[in-house]
Amino acid sequence: LSTPTPSPTSTPTPAVVEPAFVLGSLPTSGEPVAPENIQRLGTLARWESEDTELAFLFAPDGATLALRTTDGVYLYDTTTWQARAFVDNDGHRIGGMAFTADSTHLALASSSAGVRLYRASDGLFEGALPLDATGPLAFSPDGELVAAETTGHQVGVWRVADEALLYTVDPGEPGVDDIGFAPDGAWLFTAGGRRATFGGVVRVWNAAGGALLYDLSLAERRDHSALFTPDGTGLLSWGDGDRLALWDASTGMPLRHLLGHSERVTSAVLSPDGALLATSAADGTLRLWDTHAWRLVHTLAGPVAAQQLVFSPDGRWLIAVAPRGQGQVWGVQEQVPVGTPVPAPTPYLPPGGTFVQDVAAPPGHLNQLWLAPDGGLWLVGESGIFVRGETGWDPVFDGLAERVLGVDGSGNIWALLNKGWRIGAYHPDKHWSFYDADDGWLPGQAHALVTDRLGRVAVGEELRRFDPQTGIWAALTADEVGFPPLPGPPEYWEPERHLTDLALDSAGNLWVGSCIYDGINISGQGVRWFDGERWSGSPDTEGQCVNDIEVDDAGRVWMGGFDALIQYDPAAHAWLRLPLPEWERPQIVNSITLDAEGEPWVVFTRFGPAGPWHSVALYRRQGDGWSAVYDPGRELPFAWDVAPDGAVWVCDDGVVYRLSAGQQEQRGQVSWCHQLLADDAGQVWLVTDLGLWHQAP
Repeated sequence: LSTPTPSPTSTPTPAVVEPAFVLGSLPTSGEPVAPENIQRLGTLARWESEDTELAFLFAPDGATLALRTTDGVYLYDTTTWQARAFVDNDGHRIGGMAFTADSTHLALASSSAGVRLYRASDGLFEGALPLDATGPLAFSPDGELVAAETTGHQVGVWRVADEALLYTVDPGEPGVDDIGFAPDGAWLFTAGGRRATFGGVVRVWNAAGGALLYDLSLAERRDHSALFTPDGTGLLSWGDGDRLALWDASTGMPLRHLLGHSERVTSAVLSPDGALLATSAADGTLRLWDTHAWRLVHTLAGPVAAQQLVFSPDGRWLIAVAPRGQGQVWGVQEQVPVGTPVPAPTPYLPPGGTFVQDVAAPPGHLNQLWLAPDGGLWLVGESGIFVRGETGWDPVFDGLAERVLGVDGSGNIWALLNKGWRIGAYHPDKHWSFYDADDGWLPGQAHALVTDRLGRVAVGEELRRFDPQTGIWAALTADEVGFPPLPGPPEYWEPERHLTDLALDSAGNLWVGSCIYDGINISGQGVRWFDGERWSGSPDTEGQCVNDIEVDDAGRVWMGGFDALIQYDPAAHAWLRLPLPEWERPQIVNSITLDAEGEPWVVFTRFGPAGPWHSVALYRRQGDGWSAVYDPGRELPFAWDVAPDGAVWVCDDGVVYRLSAGQQEQRGQVSWCHQLLADDAGQVWLVTDLGLWHQAP
């Protein structure tokens, strides 16, 4: 350490705020905040300030509190809440502060003065660490390492004993926002990018050597703050969205999302025993979660977009600080004497309205909810495939799964697995058969499945055919199906042709559709069908981009195209073109659903001035005309389904509506819906980016 220099031993009157008055008014005893007393949580103190540098930090042993202000840092005795010392920042802007692992010293980092050490007992300056450290810093739990942002906006890790730089790591985005060690010191997280255009990134490293373990941005998260759970098994992250994510700290596997806030999450903190999580957001609320089940248990009105939440080390006080210095302290209020009337608590309405989150659903991102022919519900996601049982979701496949494709003619349920690198068949006797490159299955995607007259299974979007006699998959190209070759591409891009859908008609013919994407231009080559011997086409579909093909009970084949719904009647060998509802520009059919009466429900996209992005609408064909079911006039896609009672349910940008008898009723607000499904019992399910939801009992 460098030679100590004198430092004031007295405590001057604070120049900007009066923290001594605020903290001095707190009671010196009380219960730790816990799930069982959360309803008695009340405000103990609050203050108003314009100090934008205000921040709280407790020493690991809980005996000292550091309160950072614009002028410097106040050190408080937490047994009396009285200031014991003041550390003048001498004009240096404090970029980070941390207590040493033994709680004896406070370290302050700044770009102009490096890292300075002050005694926690009296604020005396004890020297400087010659580290290239400017911003957030943290000491490892054993005190042997210190990590901090460097002048080059990297994160450096030094050995405290000899001040040697061990390694640097790249936080991935400009500006380091947070750094933290795991409770056992084995891992280090870095979080950065609050000032980045496209959000932040959280990375986890091996603290011993700096090897990257995982990067949460690869899991479609763009967060810039994080913390380890007290037991070290979990990692929470948050940033630009209204949710938090919980990850397995050892693998980076997503475990669940926490939904409750309606705007950007700004801060989060766990109680010392890990039983409670407190979060704040730009919606002006502070929410508390029971971490045993990760459920929301209490909501408080707090400082708007609190930039910091902190629990006292004994768990008795919860402090929130807003960006401009306003603050509030909560604690458990005294127990009401027996016999005293107590007002009934306000019933808590879940953020989903009439929908509640299925806490029994498997962790991680969910891809699909599939209704089996026997009425059973199958749930598919990144942690496996599950079937709804009496008490929850029973696993049938453990591993990454994309979607269930359907049931073949032998009763086997086929599923796409491992990001399309594998396909599997779940047999009626409850065992799996898997197929990969050795069996002719090459990496690809599929969303539909049919069984032809020879018992061969075919899937799309790429046309693949499985021969159960040989157990081998084969791929058919668009040229082999008989679609004309594409014209020569421009020099700067190549048009893409996709086989979009396939269906089997009542005669056993296999139908395949196609689309061509050329930049923002969309065209197509119509449909082809295979009668068991040869492929055929029709001029009635030439030039059409066919996204969906369906077959009704009468054997008629329905397909979507530009500005029309196209029908083929095999009994009459006739093609029929049904124009879509009028629109001044082109329209294209996205999907077709046939109801019990054989009437088509059609989702289509209207084109705007520069492409197909004006709006998406749902209409039903009845007799000779169309009736609007849901037409919001926006370009965002929506999820929908029809319940057994005839009501139409829609989830649009997270808002859930029930449409019946010409009335539209809002039933809840969850999050972005990937899928809405009404099962045979009338229960409505929502697959969202925050998990699985269903109607409340």
